[in-house]
Amino acid sequence: MTRRHLAIACVLPMMSLGSCGEGASEQAAGTTDEQAGVAVIEYTVRGVVSTLPDPPLRDLMVRHEEIPEFRETLTDDPPKGMPVMTMPFPLAEGVELIDVSPGDPVEIVFAVFYDRESGRLTDFETRRVTPLARDTVLDLPELASPDAGEGVEPGAE
Repeated sequence: MTRRHLAIACVLPMMSLGSCGEGASEQAAGTTDEQAGVAVIEYTVRGVVSTLPDPPLRDLMVRHEEIPEFRETLTDDPPKGMPVMTMPFPLAEGVELIDVSPGDPVEIVFAVFYDRESGRLTDFETRRVTPLARDTVLDLPELASPDAGEGVEPGAE
C-alpha cells in the first residue's frame, strides 16, 4: 500500500465525522475525468501547518478549520461537513511550498474526486497552499494539553 493510499484510508473515516471553510465549487471536469466517470469538487480551508512533507512523500500536515460544505459523498444533501482536525494534504504535482513553515497559517485549495456512479470519494489532492499573515485569527479550538491526560495514549511519552 502506497503512502497516498494509506492517507486516503486514514482520512476518509475522519471526513465522515461531521464539519469554516471558505467555499466549495464543483469544477467542470475535463474530458478525461468525465470519460472516467469522475466528478471534482474544490474546497478552500484555512489552517495551521503541523509538519512539512518529508521527501519523497508529498503530504503536508495541517490542522484546519471546520468545512461545513464538505461532501463525504457526491450525493450528500445537505453536505455533512468536516470538523476541525489535523490531516494530511497530499500535494498535487507541481505544487510548491514557498515561505511555509510549521506553525504558519495557510489557506489551502484542495480537490476531491468522486466516482460519478457510486458517488463515493475516491481521492483528493492539494492544488494550492497560500501563506496567510502570521497574525491571522483562525477558528481552531485549543488542543487538549497532554498534561491533562487527554490526547495521549497510555504508555506514550
